[in-house]
Amino acid sequence: MNWFITYLKSGNIFGLCYVYAYDIIFLFMTISVCVHTMIFNFEIEGYFAYIYVCVFDNIV
Repeated sequence: MNWFITYLKSGNIFGLCYVYAYDIIFLFMTISVCVHTMIFNFEIEGYFAYIYVCVFDNIV
């Protein structure tokens, strides 16, 4: 598993559970699952911006 601090922008007030993350260590795109909770959110230009601390399980 890889730890990331991920910045997500979404108009969905429920946020995103499934996100695309670029794994710079292995240099390819992985579909990842965010299994941790949202730590805070704020609103920018009519969009809800979420910052998550996530644990990503790589699905390759």
